[in-house]
Amino acid sequence: MSDVQPLPSGARTPELRLDEEMLDRLCKTTASFENIINQAITALKLREQKTRTGAYPDPATFKTPTDVFIGEPMSYVRSGDGFTLRVSTSPPNGGPEEQVWEW
Repeated sequence: MSDVQPLPSGARTPELRLDEEMLDRLCKTTASFENIINQAITALKLREQKTRTGAYPDPATFKTPTDVFIGEPMSYVRSGDGFTLRVSTSPPNGGPEEQVWEW
């Protein structure tokens, strides 16, 4: 059984008020999450291509998603038998930082 009780008839939920700082942090957190999800999806696509073809795609022709902080495609570099993907993130205590995924 759930411990959540329904609101009494006519009751209103508290109004959510976001000040400028809270809204800025929320936007940066959402953008960071979007970049990291896109980075993970891209890494899986790269691994899938290597499984199918035996090699990672050419970075000059492989399209990566746009890094939402800098407005340019995320960095993709082949390195040895693997690759590196870089995107920007904004941690709660400031930023931006770089999120690096090496495989």
